[in-house]
Amino acid sequence: MGLRPIENGQSKPPSPPNIIFLLADDQRWDALGVAGNTIIQTPNIDRLARDGFYFKRSYVTTPICAISRASIFSGQYARRHGIVDFATPFTDSALAQTYPALLRKAGYRTGFIGKYGVGNKMPVDAFDYWRGFDGQGNYAAKDAQGKPIHLTDLMGQQMDEFLQGNSSGKPFCLSVSFKAPTHRMQPSLNFRMPSASVNSTPTRP
Repeated sequence: MGLRPIENGQSKPPSPPNIIFLLADDQRWDALGVAGNTIIQTPNIDRLARDGFYFKRSYVTTPICAISRASIFSGQYARRHGIVDFATPFTDSALAQTYPALLRKAGYRTGFIGKYGVGNKMPVDAFDYWRGFDGQGNYAAKDAQGKPIHLTDLMGQQMDEFLQGNSSGKPFCLSVSFKAPTHRMQPSLNFRMPSASVNSTPTRP
């Protein structure tokens, strides 16, 4: 999905766009309202698809967590970036060519929140704002005051903290990798599945 650019008719060079990249872990292609699912409700994602772009025929070349994430960061196929397991991190030179590093070099303020998932070395110093975690994390998290909070809700607070900390006129790139949904999901009390007596399985276009 993507947002449509705003055409203002001005002749001056456009300002660098702000970028927020959202990644969901283990989410089926049809687990979206916009995909035709009548049980799962995703109004905010549906609005992004309606107001921007929704790619109905997108494919993953290597549907394995760490390898796919390395491809997203680098823009490369697995045979080129060479990360084919869960323990191998980016080399320093390869990390310098990932999209957050290139944008940071170009003057962007960069941030990462959530499941990093590429190797066993966290690139904390490669971002201006880092709230990433290794491994699978824990849904039962605590907020800044030590109160229990669902991990997804905590990540929302961290997103707001990053956005509030941006300087006026400085472009930013925020990458957010949600842990939910994935196997053995522990949902937040804010998200309750409606009761249903039928199985809703949309037909893939």
